[in-house]
Amino acid sequence: MKKNQNKIAILIPCYNESLTIEKVIKDYKKALPEAEIYVYDNNSTDHTDEISKKAGAIVRYEYRQGKGNVIRSMFRDIDADCYLMIDGDDTYPSENAREMCNYVLEGKADMVVGDRLSSTYFTENKRPFHNFGNKIVRFSINKLFKNNIYTQGYSTAGVTKLEGQEEKDVIYSAYNVQEDIENKYSVDLKIPVFNIQSEVAEEYNSTTQAIFADKASNIFMNVENLKKYTIYNVEYVAYLNENILSLVIRSILKEGNSAQRVIVQTYNYDIQTNKKVTLNEVLEKKNIKEKDVNKKIERQVKEASKQAEEIAEATGQIVYKRDINNAMYITDNVSNFFIGKDGQIYIIYAYGNNNVTSEIDIIKL
Repeated sequence: MKKNQNKIAILIPCYNESLTIEKVIKDYKKALPEAEIYVYDNNSTDHTDEISKKAGAIVRYEYRQGKGNVIRSMFRDIDADCYLMIDGDDTYPSENAREMCNYVLEGKADMVVGDRLSSTYFTENKRPFHNFGNKIVRFSINKLFKNNIYTQGYSTAGVTKLEGQEEKDVIYSAYNVQEDIENKYSVDLKIPVFNIQSEVAEEYNSTTQAIFADKASNIFMNVENLKKYTIYNVEYVAYLNENILSLVIRSILKEGNSAQRVIVQTYNYDIQTNKKVTLNEVLEKKNIKEKDVNKKIERQVKEASKQAEEIAEATGQIVYKRDINNAMYITDNVSNFFIGKDGQIYIIYAYGNNNVTSEIDIIKL
């Protein structure tokens, strides 16, 4: 390395990546020849460490199982001006490495997060059932979120799936992590993706990345700087009703003593036309009048508002103030809904901010 040249460290946490690790190391040696490549082996049984050494990487070991333990050790042990963390499964394109590092080294960013979920992840990760390696202890407030898809007898045979993922469901979990780090965080994540080749499905996956996966990455990347104990859980459920595929994702976030935040994101997708589905389109198909639905929304939201005010008066707790005149309570503007078991329609209103614990109104039609 030349004098005064910035030091780049490429960090690769690995558990049984013998099929791909050699290619990953060679690709990144070519992309960033001045960088030092570190493979942290996490009790692999398939000679990942030996293959990595032969390919020219510096191999170290973390015997405490779990990616969080590996990440903590990597950033504690290695000194560099720029860290580039990737996986050993060949799902991070090396051609973007130089550009990402330059953003940091030139002072244009403190951290750069890549997106493999909505772009090349599916076509590059051809290892069968790779994403099912981590067991999840489900965290559930109710019985809705089962981390599964229910096709209810309807067929997805005509759906064009992503290359290399043809054997998986049209909705499956691509991000599975369960981990507890004392005094730092507890995460339980099952983040789903649309396994469908279309622009709309790609857009949906990109949104999921931005809302849910990036938050998880930030927790893992900044574990040493976490000043508040963080609890983060993500779960989902999906239903297929005839040609409409509905996916509901919920996250629960608690950071220190701050209010608990709940995010609910829904997607409704027509597997025949590859287009988004609106609530009004569903209502029309089911011969349900919009005005009747609007009346039901108004009635139930008013009741929920009354109950919230009673709780606030009795306990002194701060609750979300619902404004029934808000345009979001009109079917034309409803974006968060899904079609569940046996065609049942649910409209979801999720509220909350940094000061108010999240509340949810669910309107069942």
